[in-house]
Amino acid sequence: MEMLVTKFSNGKYRNEGDLFAEPISNENVKLMGEMIALQALRTVKKFDLKVADRLYIGLIKDLHHMNEIDYIVSDGYDVAQTANLSRVSEATLKKNLALLNARPKKVLGYKKPVDLFNFFLSKCCT
Repeated sequence: MEMLVTKFSNGKYRNEGDLFAEPISNENVKLMGEMIALQALRTVKKFDLKVADRLYIGLIKDLHHMNEIDYIVSDGYDVAQTANLSRVSEATLKKNLALLNARPKKVLGYKKPVDLFNFFLSKCCT
């Protein structure tokens, strides 16, 4: 079965990991927002099945039929539009990225990603 990200990227990405490994660009920002929305709805479905399931199914249909003339999108596509990073200013993205990188992470032994990055950068590049 073909993954949704593969289908909607016309084969450019094999999975969501390939998509999100790339820097955000004008070419991939819409697809990133749509995939974020799908993942969010998959998560919410566990807690409010009736509403989330309707939105999730609607978004899947929207993504399949988006290029059809006179196609009317469902309420599910509203979730994708709110996750669309192209609406966010570059300054806001950089600020939020800096906040995330300055937050200690459990998987890093409660160290900050930015501190580890600087540490390894100083080890290899000095």
